[in-house]
Amino acid sequence: GLVHVSNMMRDRYVYDARSFSLKGEKSGEEFKLGEKINIVVLKTNIKEKTIDFILADDAYILKEKTKTKPKKKAKAKVKKAVTFNKKNEKKFTKEKRKFYKKANKNMRRNKR
Repeated sequence: GLVHVSNMMRDRYVYDARSFSLKGEKSGEEFKLGEKINIVVLKTNIKEKTIDFILADDAYILKEKTKTKPKKKAKAKVKKAVTFNKKNEKKFTKEKRKFYKKANKNMRRNKR
């Protein structure tokens, strides 16, 4: 595996071919070939047999970017009870059709 330059978030790093190192433009921090560093596993891919790492010092930046607000719970809707007789049988079936049309549209939207 490797720590890709795009995953080094604290600074923008420039490669120096003479010294085989990466040097930070703002901080001046330098990483040389063969230098020991602390890392955290970012992702793995079993099919490609690869492991991507991130610098341990940059892990907190990644955690802050991925934090999301908790989802609000949906409120339950209360419907009136329907009595089954011939007068409101037609009304009930119309309402039922409308409900299933809306539900079908919502299901399609959520799948995208």
